[in-house]
Amino acid sequence: MTNVLLAAAIVAHPAGANPDAPVPHIRTGNARDRRKEEIAMFARTVIATSVLAVFLGLVFRPSMGATPLPSRTAYLTFNRAVQLPGVTLDAGTYAFEIANPNDATDVVRVSNRRHDRTYFLGFTRRVERPLGLRGDHVITFGEAQPGSALPILAWYPNDDLLGREFIYGR
Repeated sequence: MTNVLLAAAIVAHPAGANPDAPVPHIRTGNARDRRKEEIAMFARTVIATSVLAVFLGLVFRPSMGATPLPSRTAYLTFNRAVQLPGVTLDAGTYAFEIANPNDATDVVRVSNRRHDRTYFLGFTRRVERPLGLRGDHVITFGEAQPGSALPILAWYPNDDLLGREFIYGR
């Protein structure tokens, strides 16, 4: 028995090695036990890596609010009075914009050029641009009595194929 311990000590501490250094791990057992141990170690590594990847993905994911969409504001000038639901706009320049372009809402805001006075803020319906309507035409008008303001039916921002139809009460 003494001979076996002496041989292990010699193998564990080769010539010139520090005798106080820890003894390297000496595997015991059969091949099946070693294979089970390797599979368990691999499974723990995969699980730890997966958890780390999910954590980093959640921490560093870009939020929708941090990635703004292109500006959805158009400055439109009218040479006569026009009408939106509940308001008549005198001749002048107005800013038409989607209230929150990063959201899926269909709220349109119409304000003065400086954006310090809002004239209209309301829900709209998404509508397709009529066939034949050129890209530089951004407004469609309805009919009006002579001397009355023209009702704006829809606004098509930035050459979009989809516009915003204003909802008038009946």
